[in-house]
Amino acid sequence: MAELATLATIASALGSVASAGLQIMQAQQAASAASAQAALMQVQARQQELSARSIEQRGQMEALNTREQLLRVLSAQNARYAAAGLVLDEGTPDAVAGEAQRDAERELDVLRTNTTLDAESARIGAAMTGQRALLLQSGTDWTRAAGFLGAAATLGEGAARWYARQPGRAVPPAPGIAS
Repeated sequence: MAELATLATIASALGSVASAGLQIMQAQQAASAASAQAALMQVQARQQELSARSIEQRGQMEALNTREQLLRVLSAQNARYAAAGLVLDEGTPDAVAGEAQRDAERELDVLRTNTTLDAESARIGAAMTGQRALLLQSGTDWTRAAGFLGAAATLGEGAARWYARQPGRAVPPAPGIAS
């Protein structure tokens, strides 16, 4: 009978050690998964920043195209007026050219504003993704610590049960059972 009690005590101790080891492994796995997800979020943040730069470059190209189109319109107007023998520095030809230029400048202003808003929106998204990644990465250390603390608690409980089963020790009743 004493051998059976010894075997049960050994089995209980091994179970406690195995349970503690599993807790550590689970914590390490959760921390590794969170760390990998944080790294992925950092990549996403960099992609969003590149997207913001791309938006700015596209806006600059559109602005250049709009300016080029304005110059073509003004050149075509000037050529027609010159062919008709009109003076370009005053009167209707000058007013038409000025209006075309003002329209183009308004269009450029709208284009610049929209480009700035789109680029800054992408940058805000990048910053938010970066912050989520940092928060996730900082949580990995706590996940590991919780795993080790849980394992230590499991080992402590196992040691307490082993100690209570030693000859001459009283074993308290199981929780929930009235004595």
